[in-house]
Amino acid sequence: MKKTKIILSVIIFNVLLLTLCGCTRGSGDDITTTVPPTSAEYKTEIFEEPKDLEEAGLAYNDLVSANSVEALLQKYETITIESDRDKAELFTYNGKPAFLNHVVYNDNEEYLGGWIDSLGYEINGGVAFATANAFNLSEEETFPYESYIVDYFGGQELFVKEIGEDYYKIIHTYEGMLENEKFEYIFDKETLELREYNYTLFDDTSGSTVFHFDKPLSENSSELIEIMNGERKNITVKSELYDFDEIIRNEATLSIPSVWKLELLAGVEIALYSNEEQTEIYEYPGHGIDHTIYVTNSLG
Repeated sequence: MKKTKIILSVIIFNVLLLTLCGCTRGSGDDITTTVPPTSAEYKTEIFEEPKDLEEAGLAYNDLVSANSVEALLQKYETITIESDRDKAELFTYNGKPAFLNHVVYNDNEEYLGGWIDSLGYEINGGVAFATANAFNLSEEETFPYESYIVDYFGGQELFVKEIGEDYYKIIHTYEGMLENEKFEYIFDKETLELREYNYTLFDDTSGSTVFHFDKPLSENSSELIEIMNGERKNITVKSELYDFDEIIRNEATLSIPSVWKLELLAGVEIALYSNEEQTEIYEYPGHGIDHTIYVTNSLG
């Protein structure tokens, strides 16, 4: 009797199992079994033929907006851009964007310069020069590197090559006279910020640039800020420049670090004087001394 009960129980279980399977399948449907993809297979999608931005759900203007210096400095304290031989740092000083670039050339010569407090500057042989355009002294100088990051991919036709879990790999190819050139950009998938730039040119020259955010400033930038926060001197520049038949007169007082010299740019050869009568050739009076420079490009 016990054996009969066991057999009946097995039969009833099998009938129930078949009934449940039939309900799940639906009437007359074939059962197809697929192995679910692993999480790794979801992370990266590589396209045999790169897709244009629109196909991948991206807009070029969004990439530009996300990578403007102004927008990034509202989010981050610092932006550091590093390549094989140069390092650029962008930060905010006195509420305005500032910039320092440190370049080491093949002959180990170095360049330090950039933009801070509405002045361009260059440090050469331990001597720092602030630069100002003599034609535009009466106009407020604006930060000249607003599109600095966008310039890496600006104006190029971009195609999405790969979509990862947290990045877009976007490329631009150019058919040069000898061989193809390739430019590759890695954008953060969430913020659309440019994180890496790689290129290969027709002569097989290649390079890579990496973008960091909120990285501590280098010693060069820290020293620059310390100097800017230190003693200042005021240099008044009075310019009378001739542009064909037009005379352009400007006057402005520039506040620069006491240990910096002022270098005036005008796009033409200019003469500097220490007096308004333009009889005394200008000579730098030394650090920490307020003074006036009279500027002209008149040959008379």
